[in-house]
Amino acid sequence: VAANTRRSQGFRAAASGGVVSIRMWVRKVGSPVDYLRLRIFRSTVQDATGLPSAASDAVLAGGQKFAGSTLPLSPAAYVPVTITITTSTQLVSGTYYQLVIDRALASGADTPNDAVNYYEVGIDQVAPGYADGRAGVFGGVSWAAEDAGGDGADHPFQIITDVFAALRILAI
Repeated sequence: VAANTRRSQGFRAAASGGVVSIRMWVRKVGSPVDYLRLRIFRSTVQDATGLPSAASDAVLAGGQKFAGSTLPLSPAAYVPVTITITTSTQLVSGTYYQLVIDRALASGADTPNDAVNYYEVGIDQVAPGYADGRAGVFGGVSWAAEDAGGDGADHPFQIITDVFAALRILAI
């Protein structure tokens, strides 16, 4: 996740419930000193082709930031980063959402551009990929579909809800 670049993964909720935490797999390149932020956004459309909404009310759930300095250096294995949700909404079964990972300063402001010190988000390259959502990338202007691994690859993640101990949506 280079600065001012956001990654997303669309998903369809398998069950209704409040979000407790979110997990993605990441590693760092260089020595980033900022934080990772995971949030759930509204989807632009209610099908697997959606991307994160740009509407002012698009952020549905967010939480604590994760200190990037604690991550292993690339080419080390990706490690799970779990963010506890502090502002949550109820997910509705069958509804499409967007999980967004990006960078932030301690203040919550976006991190300035840094092409040397950044994060890499894990990719699930098992074809055909996750059928109920797609990966996306935001380069500072707009969202676009991302074919991360050249085969429709997705970013693996877990959504932990108050209904199930672990509602696994997509795993590596």
